[in-house]
Amino acid sequence: MENPGFYMCFDARKLMLAGGAHEFPREKLEPFRKAVINDKSGKELVAIVEKLQRKEIEVMGEHYKRIPRDYDPDHPRAAFLKFNGLYIMSELKLPTQIHSKGFVPYCIKEFRRMDPLQRWLVKSL
Repeated sequence: MENPGFYMCFDARKLMLAGGAHEFPREKLEPFRKAVINDKSGKELVAIVEKLQRKEIEVMGEHYKRIPRDYDPDHPRAAFLKFNGLYIMSELKLPTQIHSKGFVPYCIKEFRRMDPLQRWLVKSL
């Protein structure tokens, strides 16, 4: 649970695929915040999130109501400072491949769309 990962769950109607870190352990929250405010890694995060959102992948993790005390509330990426995790989720109609050997490749293809955020988290934490 301390590291970003991929997640899959399905029922009779839908498939849910997710990636990232649902909740940062205490020791990884500060490195995440530092990466957010860093010009290079922070801008990279914004570009990744915008690209994912264009692909209709939901980006989540906001938890806190306020920006942490030691950070500038007017920072261009301050909204990310309210996150205590950063993860993405995609709910899909159950694919026809569910009952075939094509299901794993189907999931891998979807996880590859999520991979840039996963890599950013691994590098930043």
